[in-house]
Amino acid sequence: MPPTRDRILDGAMKAIATHGLAGLAMRDVGAASGVARGTVYRHFASREALLAELGKRESARFMERWRNELAGVPSGPQRLHAVVEYPARFANEHPVLARLVESDPDYVLRAVRQYYPAVRATLQQLIGPTVAELPMVRDGVLPKENMIDWVVRVMLSTFLIPPDDPALLAQDASAMHEALKGQAIAAA
Repeated sequence: MPPTRDRILDGAMKAIATHGLAGLAMRDVGAASGVARGTVYRHFASREALLAELGKRESARFMERWRNELAGVPSGPQRLHAVVEYPARFANEHPVLARLVESDPDYVLRAVRQYYPAVRATLQQLIGPTVAELPMVRDGVLPKENMIDWVVRVMLSTFLIPPDDPALLAQDASAMHEALKGQAIAAA
């Protein structure tokens, strides 16, 4: 059995999936965790502290799994495909994300704004070399940071509007890479 703190965080995920954030009470978290409400409060002083810790944990899990998905994937269209496909799949499979977008859009938008710089920095590491290969970036038509920023915005949209088929979204990203590699877009 996982340590109590992890059980509580797992229970919080279940409770959010059932009640949403607006209706979430610590008693719901306790019930979903299989612990008393007092035990929840011993580990987390408030609902806000619990949600902050849950956000940190889920963010760290996402980043770790994303990096693992990309381990060994070479630069180029395959890497861009994998970079886009995993977040789209994650958004479709996560037990809480779809519920949050529907029940608590304000919370989701605040979180997107909060984590945007970290996601952009991670993406810089993950696809910086791939983006640098694009002729429009290499030739100075578009700064690499702007292209990465665009990719991050597209990826974050997958959390707000999860695609029905994450693989198709990733195929489109690979096709865009190939088009951009071929200078399909003329410099202005």
